[in-house]
Amino acid sequence: MSDVFENKSEKKFKVAVSSPLNEPSRRFIDDLFEAGHSAFPMSLEGSIEALEKEEVDFVVNGGTDSELFASSIAQWAKRKNPKAVSSGIAVFVRKNEERLLFVSDGAVNLEPGLVEKLSILENAVKVATACGLEKPYAAAIAAVEKVDPVHQPATVDAAVLAKMCQIGQIKKVVVDGPLALDIAMSMHAGEIKGINSPVAGNTDILLAPDLESARLMEETLIYCAGARVGRIILGGPSPIPFNHPFDSAESRLNSLSLASLLS
Repeated sequence: MSDVFENKSEKKFKVAVSSPLNEPSRRFIDDLFEAGHSAFPMSLEGSIEALEKEEVDFVVNGGTDSELFASSIAQWAKRKNPKAVSSGIAVFVRKNEERLLFVSDGAVNLEPGLVEKLSILENAVKVATACGLEKPYAAAIAAVEKVDPVHQPATVDAAVLAKMCQIGQIKKVVVDGPLALDIAMSMHAGEIKGINSPVAGNTDILLAPDLESARLMEETLIYCAGARVGRIILGGPSPIPFNHPFDSAESRLNSLSLASLLS
């Protein structure tokens, strides 16, 4: 599945690049033109307006503050559908690993509650399915595997999600939690801790308890494990590529490929 970032579609897109024309965004615009897409440098406000009017297919972040960009996209999605919950999904291709890894939500929801986490999970499953996974495994991440409503309320949300999956309220994905990150990524860790979970060591989706945790996992995978990444925001009428200003041109094009895959 490591070719998930290879956009095999012949369709070319009109892309608004939300950025002052600093050097990194100029390089990115050049890359978009080389890829055959039409790139239009605009302000963030102008980019969102072009998206509203359907003058462009996507808006990409060429240098705008990440939080401002993500919140603007979420507001656009809400205007289109007041019930929409937008969320960011990062897709990782790790070195010497065939299995893709999905992390959410490191873009939009700062401290999501249970209702938001249901939508975050649903969006992540959509991306995983589009990437070829028939029924992904999702780990609802927490610091510990025990439910602690007093000191660690995220464990309660994780346990509820796991129960909802068990009784069939959540479909198209196998969810377990609360699970610490070591168990999610290592079956051996689960055996040592005495945790018998089908998700242990088989995780496709890491459902983080909050944005901060998701962002830390993302940056660890990039900077410590050398993983390749592409990110999108789902929740609106169309998927939106999502990147941070410091991301490489490769990561930005990966994100655009993901958005085109979900379109």
